[in-house]
Amino acid sequence: MNMSEDTAYIVMARLTILPNQELAFFKFEKKAILIMKTYGGKLISAIRTQEEETNLYTEIHTLEFPDRETFQAYRNDKKLLELSEERKRCIAITRIEYGIKIEY
Repeated sequence: MNMSEDTAYIVMARLTILPNQELAFFKFEKKAILIMKTYGGKLISAIRTQEEETNLYTEIHTLEFPDRETFQAYRNDKKLLELSEERKRCIAITRIEYGIKIEY
């Protein structure tokens, strides 16, 4: 297992979308991803699921950043923070896990 110091910082975000806010969520995410790219962040994958019981959509995003500090700088970006009200209107629940990329 390779876990060197220069290993990418991985973020797994699970975002539950509020009912009937899928388009608003899509528009918000497009803006957030543009900001993320200025920090060297990459959206590795985005998977949308739908809960059978509630019919709510959830997206699971895998993000990659050069390191934890860069990710924190992205999270504190003024433009991203200005989108917080827009984010609140379309996302019900956010669960985030952090880690490092490993190679086997």
